[in-house]
Amino acid sequence: TTKLKLAELTHLITKAGMKSASQANHDAGIFSVAAQLFRSMDFDDKTSTSEVCLSVLREIVGKKLPPKLETEFVVECLERIRDADASQPAAKDALDRALAASRGSSEFIHLVKRFLIVDQYPELLRLAQAMPSEQIGVEAITALLELKQWDLLQSALTGDDTAAAITTAEAMGNSQNGSISGPLLAIVNSADVNIDVRRAAIKAASKVNHGAQELVKLIDEKKLDPELEQTVAAALHSAPSRDARAAAQRLFPLPPSKDNMPTPPITELTKLKGNLPNGRMVFFSTGTCHKCHVVDGMGRDIGPNLTEIGSKLSREAMYESVLYPSAGISHNYELWTVVKHDGTTVNGMLTSNTDAEVSIKGDDALVRAIPKSDVEEIIKQKISMMPADLQKTMTTQELADVVEYMQSLKKR
Repeated sequence: TTKLKLAELTHLITKAGMKSASQANHDAGIFSVAAQLFRSMDFDDKTSTSEVCLSVLREIVGKKLPPKLETEFVVECLERIRDADASQPAAKDALDRALAASRGSSEFIHLVKRFLIVDQYPELLRLAQAMPSEQIGVEAITALLELKQWDLLQSALTGDDTAAAITTAEAMGNSQNGSISGPLLAIVNSADVNIDVRRAAIKAASKVNHGAQELVKLIDEKKLDPELEQTVAAALHSAPSRDARAAAQRLFPLPPSKDNMPTPPITELTKLKGNLPNGRMVFFSTGTCHKCHVVDGMGRDIGPNLTEIGSKLSREAMYESVLYPSAGISHNYELWTVVKHDGTTVNGMLTSNTDAEVSIKGDDALVRAIPKSDVEEIIKQKISMMPADLQKTMTTQELADVVEYMQSLKKR
């Protein structure tokens, strides 16, 4: 029977090689038959099956199969080759070709994990960093976690590339793998790590039960860096764990909205349907958003431009940014205080700092230049310029309307 199966597989390979690439790539019928043959070999003698698969790999060489189809054949063969045969030239060459053809795909991740291809582990990390919220990125980071690549992940989290460290933490959180809490909490508690990376680690750790529990414990025991409290508040309010969300309500109760009604948790807010036209009206009026943000050229240029915010933030992240503005302060939008020798202070964004003067843009969008000779101290604050109680200017429904409007602001 093994000889018969080899003959049938060889025939399929020849048939596939005779077709054009465009046809073969879309001809699921060929591989459907092959897959049945491969599955049937799972009940055969392991040694015979391994020999058949090695023969199939040798047969593929030079046949110029469509890349996708060749990779499918190679993966099925490699899965059934004995470890003793894995070092055979046919197997090694096929694996190299399959890796090259499948790079950036689920098949690639599976091959790297299945055959412990150590020199490709950094490529899995790059995939996770490039697509931390997508299926491929989550599969890649999950593979690294299951392979216990703690040193590689630790290096990424503590390296000089802040953006890569943040996306590494984000991918780890999206894996919802229980093993992430230890490494991430170590980052949270490390004062030497960039504050934005620590914030990302908090959000990621909150997505697993043990991580959320430890964050609550840090708050209860007053061991958390005060600069990170608002980040923890936002993370716990959005955590998958019901216990974590209950703890958030206890530790960080949301202030009431304009109608003096309790503000619902973020998990409930995200389910509300907003009215887009009304949201635009509130944004540019009573919500006061336009006083600090520009949309399509309208508004004051103080905070980040929101013209394309709907392409950048999820609905949940938008609620977090409104309710907990200090949980994740955008770079270059930190609040600074200049203390003058006469005791007066000037607050706002730092727009320039030279030997001659320091310039601060206030919440009125006006830039004030202060001679250095008048300056006693320049202090970087740990809170955002954005008010932490904007929901008081809106009802809960109006807040949902504003978020609905911001979700519509997509990149054109």
